[in-house]
Amino acid sequence: MSRKLWTKEAVILDAQRFSSVAEWRRESPSAYVVCCRNKWNEEACSHMSRQKQSNGYWTDAKIEEESKKYQSTAEWNLASPSSYTAAKKRKLVPVAMPRALVRNKWTKTTIADAAMKYATRGEFRNSEPSAYTIALQKGWIDEVCGHMLNVAPWFGPRVIREFLYSHDIEFMSEYRFKEHPTVQRYPFDFYLPQYELLIEYQGRQHLDGWRNDSQNAEEIQARDKIKREFARAKGFNYLEISDVTRDSVVRAIWYEIRRIAQVKGLRLIGQPRSLTVRELKEIETRFKWNHESVAEAIGLCSSLREVRAKFPSAYDYALKHGIWEELSVCLQRITHHGKYTKQYVSEVASRCTTRNGFKLTDRGAWAATQRNGWLEEVCAHMPKHMQRL
Repeated sequence: MSRKLWTKEAVILDAQRFSSVAEWRRESPSAYVVCCRNKWNEEACSHMSRQKQSNGYWTDAKIEEESKKYQSTAEWNLASPSSYTAAKKRKLVPVAMPRALVRNKWTKTTIADAAMKYATRGEFRNSEPSAYTIALQKGWIDEVCGHMLNVAPWFGPRVIREFLYSHDIEFMSEYRFKEHPTVQRYPFDFYLPQYELLIEYQGRQHLDGWRNDSQNAEEIQARDKIKREFARAKGFNYLEISDVTRDSVVRAIWYEIRRIAQVKGLRLIGQPRSLTVRELKEIETRFKWNHESVAEAIGLCSSLREVRAKFPSAYDYALKHGIWEELSVCLQRITHHGKYTKQYVSEVASRCTTRNGFKLTDRGAWAATQRNGWLEEVCAHMPKHMQRL
């Protein structure tokens, strides 16, 4: 988890979820380590019960009595680690008690069941590394991952987008501050205007570079530094996440948003809702724009100018993939102050004998004619090529 996440307030808030130090250390080790490093234990753990017994507490008789409460060494170690550790040192663990280690856990069936929880192979690999490795070794990987996305977005942005949608948090992805020349070339992964929060997900390439290229890593880190310093200088809340499991990514965002909400007096986020079909489709593609999403964006606008102003990336996507003509039929072509209508440019063109003369007579009408695809029609009476005498 990003070190920037664990402020004193965030650590104390995290500690409130647990009833004992042992449980906190086991379930949220990073927060516990930061707490110990900064010596916040007394304040953070004041509400917890103390499970560790004083030295000499576990006599042989007490260990024997304690062991009778559990069915296996795993259960014993989880519920009473101090007594179990003492029993192991003194070789008092009952021989007949089932051991903690469960061999042959990963069968083809159990691996398939585990894989069903994840939408991408990367998420599966990060969350269940042993199951993923065995599936690779046994040649089961294609079969157990058959339901997963073939072309999926990066793991981190996908999980973040899913979290924000499910909690109805307004956000903008790939957000650029165009008014600031230094940083405008470097988009932020997510911007949450209500919380004034910028979120950056930093995969392994931010540390090692693409293809483990050290020079590339330095370039990426230099860009990260520019964005980090800009966010701090402008007073934004800034969260960098480098976690590789879904739970840790979600926990990082949840704590940061909760912290900001408490500071600003905003409503705390509640339980997540189910995603709509459109939202699911959007998070399951690597890119924001596809045929359906571009069509929906165009449907919200009444003119070409409005599309280019509000959805420039959608406009670029439509042009690049050859779907602009199909989807933009419904749009009104607004020209300069409404002057350059088809009728107007036709009248201008009718007074000219050549295309070059038309262009020189009224450049605005000429541009509107080209932009709207009227050139062949309004210039039909003109020769396409005329030799100079």
